[in-house]
Amino acid sequence: MITVESRLFAQRSLQVWFPECPDEVSAALTRAPLVDVMQCSAAVAQAAAKWAWRTRAFHTSLIDLTVGEDKLWEGLEKKTCRYQINKAKKLAGVEVTVNQDADAAYALISDFIARTSFRAPIPADEWQRILASNDIFVAKHEGRALAAHAILADGTRRARALISATADRGASTDRNLVSALNRWLHWNELKHYSARGVQWYDFGGLELDEQAPEWSISQFKLTFGGQVVTQHIVRCARNPLLRAALRGSCAWRRIMTGKRGAKPGASPEKSAEKAAAHAA
Repeated sequence: MITVESRLFAQRSLQVWFPECPDEVSAALTRAPLVDVMQCSAAVAQAAAKWAWRTRAFHTSLIDLTVGEDKLWEGLEKKTCRYQINKAKKLAGVEVTVNQDADAAYALISDFIARTSFRAPIPADEWQRILASNDIFVAKHEGRALAAHAILADGTRRARALISATADRGASTDRNLVSALNRWLHWNELKHYSARGVQWYDFGGLELDEQAPEWSISQFKLTFGGQVVTQHIVRCARNPLLRAALRGSCAWRRIMTGKRGAKPGASPEKSAEKAAAHAA
């Protein structure tokens, strides 16, 4: 389990990633008034329901890293995924760094957010929290950072893609180069964590609705192999009055969203998940 400090509604909050038992959730609630339980099992979600003000299912793709590099390569889709990775391998001046180019990654991610507006800008203090709990991978071509990923690593259990960003693909030559290097970066992450004995690589979310705009991004992620699993996100509040108020606010937003004709269920969490989606 990983615990990450955050802020929500101007209050201190905690993100608890991959808890395996309800006691880990209750312990977190003694430390902060608000706790987001990230990607837990149905059993943990059910036990945490008494503290919850919002609960939803979360679909993602998990790749078994224990099978070794040869099997990982065999699991890649041949026509696009392997082709793009092989293309990147042949390029001159290509480099992948790990935890060496945080400033370049931050600049690339900030520019990506400004172009796509998938979330609010990342302030410096939040970026420092990200650096404290994530590995930062950067793919560069001739010294220029073209793709950056922040990966949340939970010991030898799981490496989870948290943030993904790429350079502007305005020019056709850049578009092809960036696409190849983005896949190349993911492939290097698979090898990196496999060599360190990590069991799972988590692509950080899937949209299973084939009519949704993000479906093409899910297809991108699935070209790396892996299995689709359903987990849960539970947003908890310790104080019963605050919990009731937040539940009411969620219900009101759902009603108003429906009246405006927007897609039901849109939420800050869904917006955040687009980080990896837009970069693919």
